[in-house]
Order: sequence, then structure tokens, then C-alpha cells
Amino acid sequence: MQLKARFSKGVLKPLERLDLKEGTEVLITLDIGAAETGEQRRRRSKASAGAWGNPDDGERLKRVLQEARVAGSRDRQELS
Repeated sequence: MQLKARFSKGVLKPLERLDLKEGTEVLITLDIGAAETGEQRRRRSKASAGAWGNPDDGERLKRVLQEARVAGSRDRQELS
């Protein structure tokens, strides 16, 4: 199930009705960038421009991206 929520005063508030029984425990994964508008993404992208160094160094960029994919594929730790 995916839904949008808003963080306000220390609480995540769903922006749509949840079909859950009272007291149901859930595991929440936050994907903060998913709710960004196109303009927010453009500003963030522009702010990070040049972070890779030489944009013509395609092989270096491929290595960095591959390393990030490998690091991101590690098992996630469960919160207790």
C-alpha cells in the first residue's frame, strides 16, 4: 500500500483514508523525494550540479552509480 502523508507538529498525517483496524501495527518506509514537485526536483538537481566533478568523465560516473546501487541493495535493518 502506498499513500501520501504530511508531517505536521511531529506527526505523520495520511492525506487519504486508511482501511486499517484500530491498533494495527505497520512498517513505514519513507521516500521523501517521491512527493516532490517537478520544480523542487529541478532546484535540487541544479543545486547538485557539478557534484560529480568532470561531467565528461562518463566511466567515473558509471562506477559511482554502480557503487551506489550495490550499497543500496544491502539488506535493510528492521526497527524494533
